[in-house]
Amino acid sequence: MAHVLSKFLYLGYSLEEVIAAVTTQAANWLQKPELGRIQVGDAAQLTLFTVIQEPTTLIDSEGEQRLADQRIETRGVFVNGEFLKC
Repeated sequence: MAHVLSKFLYLGYSLEEVIAAVTTQAANWLQKPELGRIQVGDAAQLTLFTVIQEPTTLIDSEGEQRLADQRIETRGVFVNGEFLKC
């Protein structure tokens, strides 16, 4: 998923827009808003990302390549209170 998120950054979406698309907006579409927020009492299932500032080649579904100057990388996830490093 981080690779796809990196492509959206390259296309000019802000980091906030990219993260909202896979959190609050996706959860609202599923009609499960609790999946897209961090709140006391909700299930904690979180993915931790970082933005790496380095040249990265992105390839689209038709094989076209673009050179981006940053990429999103997954660091790990929290599932049921346990951290799993990626």
